[in-house]
Amino acid sequence: MSRESRKVPQRKALDRLTIYENLYRFNGHMEQAVAVLASLSAQLTAERANISYYRLAIEEARSGVSQGILESMNASEIAQNGRLSRQRRQREKVLFDVGGS
Repeated sequence: MSRESRKVPQRKALDRLTIYENLYRFNGHMEQAVAVLASLSAQLTAERANISYYRLAIEEARSGVSQGILESMNASEIAQNGRLSRQRRQREKVLFDVGGS
């Protein structure tokens, strides 16, 4: 399916802000989890290999979630920019058509 044929959801400004805030919080919590694991790794030397594995899994999950959300948001922003640009050009035609039709 081509990118142009996919239906991109329209998001209100408040919805976008909430999504970005939640993504920021999510990333912060995931970074805290990684920091806790680093602390545990320093304390539990016998468990370093296991803790390192889980740290990588958390970082991968954080990265994947962020990438997916930002990709969706980017598509939404591009679609909104196109709509708003067309609306602005239509208004310009009406407002600034000095000698036109």
